[in-house]
Amino acid sequence: MVREGVIFSRPGYLVLVSDPWREAMDASMVGLGLATACAAHGVTAITAVPQRMRYAFGRAWQGWPKAGHFPDMRDCNIVALLNGSAHRRVPTVAAWSSAYGGWTPQVMDDFDHSVELLEAFDPAVTWADWTALARAFLGGLSFGEVEIG
Repeated sequence: MVREGVIFSRPGYLVLVSDPWREAMDASMVGLGLATACAAHGVTAITAVPQRMRYAFGRAWQGWPKAGHFPDMRDCNIVALLNGSAHRRVPTVAAWSSAYGGWTPQVMDDFDHSVELLEAFDPAVTWADWTALARAFLGGLSFGEVEIG
């Protein structure tokens, strides 16, 4: 398991970061995983109010068996996580963008590369695990709060 703060920006490049950065890295990887998995489910926007998003994600996170693989993600505040993703200065393979009161998952690079990055970060957390987290999160939102296109 690669866990000493590994993040890839492009194939073949590896960046190691120290422990103070792990919480941010865990949040980044969860944002990346959720964006990629939601995009794979066809989500074009999530328009739920922040309180509903926090509730739906909190329940999904608490029930996700792989949450323990991200011990430094102390706060399950999905709104803060999406804000961080939308305002990241460094380009990544997937992220969230905010517009018109909603959030849109975006895969900016090759979809397969996003999945490879997620599985390389922690091989014990598979693509099926990420899609399960996305399904649980989306399932906690009501009709009209998620746009599929």
